[in-house]
Amino acid sequence: MNWAKPELDRIGALKAAYQPVQIDMEIVASYVGDYDLPDELGLPYPYYSIAFENGSLTLKIKPDKAWLELSPLSETSFYHVSSFSQFEVTFLPDEDGQVDQFQYQENGEIFTFTRIKDQDVQPA
Repeated sequence: MNWAKPELDRIGALKAAYQPVQIDMEIVASYVGDYDLPDELGLPYPYYSIAFENGSLTLKIKPDKAWLELSPLSETSFYHVSSFSQFEVTFLPDEDGQVDQFQYQENGEIFTFTRIKDQDVQPA
């Protein structure tokens, strides 16, 4: 029995529920940066990074570890579906229109990550 086929079918069905869109690369570029983890997550990583890699927006759980591709649902909302994870990310602008946070939603829970100023980023 091919154990991968049922998993690929499951992932395909999950992805089919989303309607990806095309967005302007200038908008995507405004999301790139490092974001501080919410304290309640209690993860060992000091921050998450949003990057533009190989033509896609990615969430880097730790800069040298998992890179998860984000597909656009709108100009501010993105999703990721894989064998081990399904989540959505929504970027939030401040009062001046600059993106300074994103919300991560998975399994009904929402966590807010805050952009770290470049000089505040510490190596992992």
